[in-house]
Amino acid sequence: MRFKAIILSVIVILILFASSLMAQEEEEPIYCEADYIEYLREEGIIVAIGNVRMTQKYTVLEADLIKMNLKTGETVAEGHASLWDGIREIRGDSITYNTKTKKGEIKKVAGFPGSIHADPWYFKGKEMIKIEEDKYKIKRGIFTTCERPSPHYHFWAHPAYIRLEDRIWLYNAVFFLGKAPLLYLPFYTRSLTGVPYGWVIVPGEDNKRGWTVESRYIFYFRPKAWRKVYRSRGTLYGDYLGRAGWGKGLGYKYTISRKGKDVGSGTLYGYHIREHEIKKFDDGKYYRVPGAITERWKGQLRYSHTLTKYTNAMAYVNYMSVDEFNREYEPEARERVTKELEYYGAVTRTKPRYYMRGVGHLKESWDSSTEKFGKQEQRLPELTLGSSYINIGRLPLYYKGKVQATSLYTKTQGFTGWNADLTQHLTTPIKLGPRMGASLTGGYTQHFYDQTSKLNKDDVYWGTYEGIGRLNTRITRYLQNDIVYKYSQNVHEPSDVSFDPGEGVSKVEGAFRLQLPPKRLKVKLSTLYDFKKEEKHWDKIRLDLSLWPLKWLEYDFDVGYSIDKPRKMTNLGNRFEFVPSHWYSFYIGQRFTQGSDENDVQHLFSGAKFWLDRKKKWKLTVSNRFRQDPLDHDFELRDVNAELWRDLHCWEMTFSYRYKERAYLELEEHKVWIQFNIKEFPGFKVGHQSQLDLTKD
Repeated sequence: MRFKAIILSVIVILILFASSLMAQEEEEPIYCEADYIEYLREEGIIVAIGNVRMTQKYTVLEADLIKMNLKTGETVAEGHASLWDGIREIRGDSITYNTKTKKGEIKKVAGFPGSIHADPWYFKGKEMIKIEEDKYKIKRGIFTTCERPSPHYHFWAHPAYIRLEDRIWLYNAVFFLGKAPLLYLPFYTRSLTGVPYGWVIVPGEDNKRGWTVESRYIFYFRPKAWRKVYRSRGTLYGDYLGRAGWGKGLGYKYTISRKGKDVGSGTLYGYHIREHEIKKFDDGKYYRVPGAITERWKGQLRYSHTLTKYTNAMAYVNYMSVDEFNREYEPEARERVTKELEYYGAVTRTKPRYYMRGVGHLKESWDSSTEKFGKQEQRLPELTLGSSYINIGRLPLYYKGKVQATSLYTKTQGFTGWNADLTQHLTTPIKLGPRMGASLTGGYTQHFYDQTSKLNKDDVYWGTYEGIGRLNTRITRYLQNDIVYKYSQNVHEPSDVSFDPGEGVSKVEGAFRLQLPPKRLKVKLSTLYDFKKEEKHWDKIRLDLSLWPLKWLEYDFDVGYSIDKPRKMTNLGNRFEFVPSHWYSFYIGQRFTQGSDENDVQHLFSGAKFWLDRKKKWKLTVSNRFRQDPLDHDFELRDVNAELWRDLHCWEMTFSYRYKERAYLELEEHKVWIQFNIKEFPGFKVGHQSQLDLTKD
């Protein structure tokens, strides 16, 4: 029978009010419930037995037995002990805690130390010891994100450290796949807030470089004393690129805050590789060319700072060694430069109605004859004053202008001196009716060069005059049309301005748009008329159509029709997508493009996606493309792609095959690869890729 002594409970509450087990604030009282409660006044000990529950604000301690010494602060909870702080629960066979030293330990511990806003991490351990206010040491711990009783994977570590809702540090860690040890790591750390931290390793293999391992280590540097004003993230790069050599680099980003607002941010990046040239020899294999080594560098320093509410400063320095660097090692970057060094600095003041900017820009390129960097282009200073659209009085008229002056040097144009540009535009919106609107824009840009330029003249003036007229008509609720007229002309004297459509660039663009909701039909019909052309003024008429006649069918159609050319059709495309069930879908299509000398190009393509089981753990995706030979008009297979995806609960597996015909090289390329990755670690992928190039018969 559950025993509750009201008087004894009142005494316990009054005693525990001053000395608490779990209190963050001493004034918070503790409420205790148990089958049996006894207070030993002489020893200063409280004993609670049977279904013990101690509550203080949001914190709850439960156990079969709890003993608390009010003199020493020593508290012991035994038997199915659990501690709940309002967010997470930590369980153990026994919990020992000292309310005075604020330290304690838990035997045979298990719990969830992470943030509720990130993916869950679960842990177990032989013993958990509190060493700081929110930091714990765990002996012989197991960590995983798999919630199953027998997890698919886990880390075993001794010792390990946890900072609740922040991070885990694992020493002497062993990674287990199921029950099989797979990898030993002397140290591993991971954020519990969902922010990536630690190693990312991507192995691979191709027939040119051989085996490669691209790796990076992501770290954060945020000292406790600077935590409110500074945060940063760094990346260390260490890449083994097979026969090409070793690459190494560093990336570092940081942000500076003041009064809770970000006021500055910067970037430091550098990468270097001493690359060996690789060549294919007569036996069909790739080898290093002896002595053929190229040094490749890339470096960048960048910083921006908010000086005042409306003023911002920014500066950067870039260095690039050779133009192949980006295309080989940074596919997302597309700039093509030789060995180049670039400096840039700017201060900008922005107001709602105007802005001012001062810029200094210097670009140098490598001169192989002098073995030094030589000046390529310099803008020092470049001063700009511009405005946003400003309403003139109460008139429906808006003004926008910009003036820019630059002390300019360009080596390619052979110019040294001042360059000035003046740009002014006037725009007026016109309401022609409830369903019709228009706008007119007119303006000019005046250019001035004061010294010798590529025209071999001093004090060179010329300008660009332009006008834009736009008419928009909403014919019905679902149908509207746009007509846009654009005119521009370059002149060297204001008296040379002519509004003859044949003198400048003069075009009219027209478009009709039809859209029927809800998601049934979209149609766009557009064309362009160029006045400057002596003949064949009309560009092609283009029709784009998307149609959803049924819930399970989508049709896309586009066609180009030439008015002035003998061969009228310039392009034609059709695509049908069928989704008869949420278990599978497939599409077929055709595309025709008009070529030169009647060498038209026509493609046929198709693809499908299948879920192979009811739980959607298996997915198969296939696609192919055929190209018609312009001579014999037979269709030849050009591309085949097949991918099998498997959901392994905490893992993902992808098996892929790709065939591609490279006609211009007379090669057939076959690629097969398999890849595994853990969902919790999307950057950690393990796989193997094989490529085979066969010469066409």
